[in-house]
Amino acid sequence: MAVSDLIQQARARFGSSPSVVLRADQSTGEKTWEMFVIDEHTEHYLSIKVRGDSDRGMATGILAFIGGFGICMALFFAMQGKWQGVFNFLLLCTPLILGPFLWETRRPLPLPILFNRRTREVYFDHNGELYHTPWDGAEAVAGEFMLVGSHTDGMHNASLELLVRRLGEPDNALLVSLGLPMGKTLQMQKGFWEWLRAYMDNGPWFDENGQRSESDAYVKSMLAANVEPTGFLSIVKVLPRRRPLPVAVTT
Repeated sequence: MAVSDLIQQARARFGSSPSVVLRADQSTGEKTWEMFVIDEHTEHYLSIKVRGDSDRGMATGILAFIGGFGICMALFFAMQGKWQGVFNFLLLCTPLILGPFLWETRRPLPLPILFNRRTREVYFDHNGELYHTPWDGAEAVAGEFMLVGSHTDGMHNASLELLVRRLGEPDNALLVSLGLPMGKTLQMQKGFWEWLRAYMDNGPWFDENGQRSESDAYVKSMLAANVEPTGFLSIVKVLPRRRPLPVAVTT
């Protein structure tokens, strides 16, 4: 499939629901808005959390709960002096707890999506392969859809996906999601696109209208509700098994 058709195919998924193609050089008319997906917003780069790590710890928690019940049973048998029962429950429960714990603590952290103001490019690590797109000419597609449950009313959602290309292989492209779509509207996603436009073109600091500002007050106030940044990019400088991560280091 031609790269030029990828955006149109993505937009066709929304059918009759509202959708729009967003471009770096075109304003949406919305005010800037942060969608609680930014990990770090600095003078030189902005990073967006990758949802692939959102379930980390879930398997350990579920299986540890089950294993905890087994350990309680082992203690019950121990108080009765039934040591074979103790051995059987410990043999069953120990792998349930240690197995997922070791797996989740040892698997590599996913790298965030990186917007670099110095190089004016966006970078994304996909299974150890570097994808990127020049900000000048960047395209994204945003669209609304509804999820309906058997016992719940429909919930509006809106996704925002950016087109990126494999480094050195411009015909190899994919759409990367900029945050989870649940509970968002098309207007909100447009506002987040304006945040990215303001950062790349007028940043690093700007006001609610996206105009350059010497003060970081507005940006900091919008990010105040966010969790503490991971600082991941200040530690990791290399993409797994590939080439250096193009982060900007303060000099």
